Amino acid sequence: MQLSRREQYLGKPASSVFSTPALSRIVSATENTDEIIAYKNTHLSVKTKNMMMHGLRAGTVVSLLNAAQIQTTEDQLRKKLHYKGHKAKYTFGDIITRSPRMIACIQEAKAFAQTDSNIVVVGETGTGKELLSQSIHAWSRRSQNNFVAINCAALPENLLESELFGYVEGAFTGATRGGKPGLFEIAHNGTIFLDEISEIPLGLQGRLLRVLQEREIMRLGDSQVTPINIRVIAATNKNLESLVRAGKFRSDLYYRLYVLQLNLPPLRERQEDIPLLTQSFLRNFQAREGDGCPLELSDGDCRLLQSCPWRGNIRELQNFCERLAVLYRLGVSVSGLIAHLLESAASPETPPPCPPPMPKAAHTRIDLSYEELLAVLQECGGNRTQTAAKLGISRGTLWRLLKKYQVGQT
Repeated sequence: MQLSRREQYLGKPASSVFSTPALSRIVSATENTDEIIAYKNTHLSVKTKNMMMHGLRAGTVVSLLNAAQIQTTEDQLRKKLHYKGHKAKYTFGDIITRSPRMIACIQEAKAFAQTDSNIVVVGETGTGKELLSQSIHAWSRRSQNNFVAINCAALPENLLESELFGYVEGAFTGATRGGKPGLFEIAHNGTIFLDEISEIPLGLQGRLLRVLQEREIMRLGDSQVTPINIRVIAATNKNLESLVRAGKFRSDLYYRLYVLQLNLPPLRERQEDIPLLTQSFLRNFQAREGDGCPLELSDGDCRLLQSCPWRGNIRELQNFCERLAVLYRLGVSVSGLIAHLLESAASPETPPPCPPPMPKAAHTRIDLSYEELLAVLQECGGNRTQTAAKLGISRGTLWRLLKKYQVGQT
């Protein structure tokens, strides 16, 4: 009678059963082990655990797992945890402002949050469109569900389509085994944020329109329709209406998206917020760096920062504050450092940008005498940006005064 494979090994020492020297070594070891070894055409995770009885070793438990299977399981777990991480991090309380325009925008956004209508947030780059969109989600009845964000300009068309709609196994070469849900599915019962919606390819705009109309999606390579319940918030820094006229954006998608609209003001139109934002950013960056010496701004420093155009808006100001916090050391002139960073950022080939109107009192300094102007200029070592800040005038006004008095480059 022929013994089964299992019966052949019963009762034999483990060291004689395992056919490779590495396995024999591990199972014969007296200490607990945890190793990954090569075995034929794969890798094995080998763990041993000694079983003790009355202080003596009574036996050893050996567990063998295919390392490739472990990696696959970890990848699946990572994806599940990633999906669970689609939560809004910000609320309206995180928006720093005392600007009447921004306060009115927040009140309007809170009203919009109570509906399920599509929203388009319009604003220049760096004005905080995603921050406002997350706040809307957090204020809505969908707040306990996912907030899923994607930048439509960050991916090529084929990848963007698979990310949005998902795919089934075998849909294309390299498709993950078992398929993958798209972001629309992950956002079910929550909110999906489509940043830079103007950049979505025309070929995908038709599919997006169907999602907005029918509230259902179909994965790539699938014939099954999946119903979804989502709230769509789109953001753009471009004029979509002009793109429609140019044939670069579908008119039917435009009208489907534009149910509600929020217009975020640029930073240059909310100058009263610049000192508040600057101090907040500086505190955060200094806390991160562990810097114990607080960096305080003077009124002149604030006026100087308010006179800048900040074409990158809050994002540019935040980056500026990070550089300021990193470079600041005790004993360093804050005003001088600010002026130096602003001068470094300005292009030497172009004249200083025309700043927003200064307070009326500042314009009266146009009658500065030659002696007063020269004294402050020398005090600032010839630095025109710092000179303008100390005098309480714009750089453009300073330039005109220098020209008037024929003061050369110093």
